[in-house]
Amino acid sequence: MNLLNYRLLWLLLTAVPGLAQPVVDGLGPFRVGVTTPDSLSRVLFREDDPPLVNGTIALTCHHIRLFSAASVPTAGTTLHHVVLAFYDGTLLAVSCDWTDSLAATFRQQHGPGVEEPERRVPVCTTRPDEPARLQRWGWTTGDVRAVASRVSGLAADCRPLRMARLIIVSQWLAGLSSDCALPVLDPFAEVVGPP
Repeated sequence: MNLLNYRLLWLLLTAVPGLAQPVVDGLGPFRVGVTTPDSLSRVLFREDDPPLVNGTIALTCHHIRLFSAASVPTAGTTLHHVVLAFYDGTLLAVSCDWTDSLAATFRQQHGPGVEEPERRVPVCTTRPDEPARLQRWGWTTGDVRAVASRVSGLAADCRPLRMARLIIVSQWLAGLSSDCALPVLDPFAEVVGPP
């Protein structure tokens, strides 16, 4: 393509609403790399115990702070079971339930995302013919990665399992905090293993 074609493509993507995918940098008022713990509502959020250093039973990660809320109203929908992780006072990740209303709002704003192939993982050892099904959709803007995950089937204890979460994370800050046990970054790792 010559320079004129690139300019025309850029003009089309920026001038026609709906063709350019909006930036994924957070959720509602929570901006990855920007939001600080001081900006949180003390009425909605409570601070949780700090996570432990991987492989230990007593060493805490003092540079990580976790906050949670049962529900947080935002423009367009209500976020449920919200968890915010901060690395040295900067929002590292936001996680919440991936409800139908959030999925519709998020996809309307950011597009359908890139769907990963469905994984089937037999985690219930007494019923290996009934694997857990893991579906994931992803969005990436620069350093920020958003992943919506849905798992259904049988859990390790062979009880029925149906969960869905959205995680939006700074990949750079996640790398800096990799010494800490942060299930907020992948709540299904214990259920179906890593992606």
